[in-house]
Amino acid sequence: TKLILLDSLLQEFQICRMSVDLSNDQYQQLINMFNIIDVDRDGKITVSELEQGLEGPTLNAILSLLDQVDKDKDGRMDVHEFVELVSKCIMVERREERVSEELQDSVRKLFSKMDNNGNGFVLLNEFTLHLQNQGIMMGKNSVRALYEIIRSHGRKQDKNSKGFTYQNLLNYIAEENPAHFQNVDADLGKIDNLEDLLAAAAVQGIDLTQDELVDLAQVDEVEFKQNLTQLMRKKSIKTIDTGDEEMRRWQPFVNFRRRANRKTIMCSPNKLIKDVLPGQYNLATMVQFSDLPPLHPLHAEIKGCIWIDGDNGKPGQLVFPTSFDGKIPSDIATSETLAYYGASIAESSKNLASDQANVFVTTRQAILDFTYDKDYFEIWVKGQVGGPGLEYHEFHHLDMPLEQDSGHWLIAKWADEDKTELHITAFTVPVRHTLYTPGGVLHTNNFLKGTWRTMLADGPIFEAKMMSGDEELQIEITKE
Repeated sequence: TKLILLDSLLQEFQICRMSVDLSNDQYQQLINMFNIIDVDRDGKITVSELEQGLEGPTLNAILSLLDQVDKDKDGRMDVHEFVELVSKCIMVERREERVSEELQDSVRKLFSKMDNNGNGFVLLNEFTLHLQNQGIMMGKNSVRALYEIIRSHGRKQDKNSKGFTYQNLLNYIAEENPAHFQNVDADLGKIDNLEDLLAAAAVQGIDLTQDELVDLAQVDEVEFKQNLTQLMRKKSIKTIDTGDEEMRRWQPFVNFRRRANRKTIMCSPNKLIKDVLPGQYNLATMVQFSDLPPLHPLHAEIKGCIWIDGDNGKPGQLVFPTSFDGKIPSDIATSETLAYYGASIAESSKNLASDQANVFVTTRQAILDFTYDKDYFEIWVKGQVGGPGLEYHEFHHLDMPLEQDSGHWLIAKWADEDKTELHITAFTVPVRHTLYTPGGVLHTNNFLKGTWRTMLADGPIFEAKMMSGDEELQIEITKE
């Protein structure tokens, strides 16, 4: 059996529970996870037990750290070591998520400065030329060593034979210490070797001569820090601005015009949204644009509504004003439009950060297929249960249409604290896309058609029939 040796790992990383601010509940969850993985209940877990108890990114992250120190493939992991190791993985994930837009922009500009031909890759000769232009004199072996270090920072997909990418450089700077490159003077104490100094100088545009590097290289650690502090404080920091260079690179597209019949029928405004460099990206963050406002779905806004709770488990009433014509606009269900109601498309969460993609299921639930006949609404909703209604409950819903003509999933929310103004949308959900409706969100399946794969529970449901005065509300779903 492959066993785990963690002593040297813990000494190397010096991690603890508080280093990632684990709450008491999170700490207890990790202990419970350990007990589940520890199949033989001996208080220790092996790699074999880990592989049986974990999967996906969590297992890969843990094993990738273990491989760095598990030299003799022997040892055991107790509950405290397990918590610390998982905490380390969480800490690494959070560090990657915290890479600021400011740092990304700074590194992007630096990369563009290095990438002379604009092909998205920095070759060794380009890197060497950039160092020389910055007044950094290094031997060929030292330059190549630093070049290979930058190339090695990233996933396997990033280690491109053409040179290092923007993502390699960003990973290198972020993993070494992002603070070095946001405020060099404030974090001089963290720079304790020539490699860190060269990286900081390169990003900040600081000119370092060969004599200055030699003076630093020939002193002990204490003098190095003293000399470094003096050196960094007396040097001016250049502002790297490659906006003009980016515009030149993409000028044919930025000013693109297509004319026909004496008029412009297609054009690109004189603005570059983003310069995307080769590398590995999270798709969700790649398409987040700060210049675009939140996308609200088409919806009806009805003021003067009254919710009346039912008695003894019976449905209550949701009374609409008689002035409401019952028209509810339809819109396409996307994570952007559904976010208005706190819902989302589950498949879209694959590209989100881990803390955004995970949900906590509070009660035991079942997933089944339900088929709604074409007469379901007329015979059951109107005929048997007295008309359409809205409901809410504490458990979550997952609902995925398996056919094209699947009807509409209605979601609503109160727009005011007094719960008198209701906003409501009739969503069409693309086939084989799963709508996630969290517990507590107003919704109804009264208008569904065809077969839907649904996750539900048998907990209490709070429902109210939709009324217009004393009569059943006549709903018309409109397309706009």
